Amino acid sequence: FPSHDNLQITYDTAGVYSVTISVQFDNKGSSDHNGYIWFRKNGTDIADSNSTVTVPKTGDGGKTLLEVTIFESVTAGQYIEAVVMVDNANVDIEHIAAAVGPPAYPAVPSVILVTHRIG
Repeated sequence: FPSHDNLQITYDTAGVYSVTISVQFDNKGSSDHNGYIWFRKNGTDIADSNSTVTVPKTGDGGKTLLEVTIFESVTAGQYIEAVVMVDNANVDIEHIAAAVGPPAYPAVPSVILVTHRIG
């Protein structure tokens, strides 16, 4: 597959954490393609953590957002990473610049990753 990026967080404190990632995908091609997000703990895939979304072709808007949340127990020093992958080179992770308007609006980040200790 042509694209594969990792986002990694190392935890200082043991506990159960919520990890949420949202990814803004963009497809510049003339066919629908897929985007994927899954999680790893200390470099090993977390079972059943993969999610996929169809990113529509340019003629159908070409953009989609995928958000995934997991809950995972870690000990101090362990890490969780999110893996983002697409199945075609026409699909990428997109940042949309702010517009000064009218109408004005803030930028759209390509990736947002949030984690909270819940237990």
